[in-house]
Amino acid sequence: MGVTHTDAGTIRVSIGHPDGLLAVEGTYGEIDVLCSMLEQIALLATVSRTEDSWLEDVPVGRDVVKLGIRAGGRVRLEIVPAQAA
Repeated sequence: MGVTHTDAGTIRVSIGHPDGLLAVEGTYGEIDVLCSMLEQIALLATVSRTEDSWLEDVPVGRDVVKLGIRAGGRVRLEIVPAQAA
């Protein structure tokens, strides 16, 4: 995970995962919620060997980060524009 402070006063976070690199920009509070939810989803993924589902939508800036679990104990991540979520 990489974090950059922007000139607009927000935080840009880059998240690496097996499917690629995702980047999202939001307020300190939004990024805090995202990090907390990522931690919870990661814990759930460790005990889920067959489940493949989306569990949470986290609004961050102009986007929504969809979080879930995949079979085999992996985390699912997708960033979609807020209007499409």
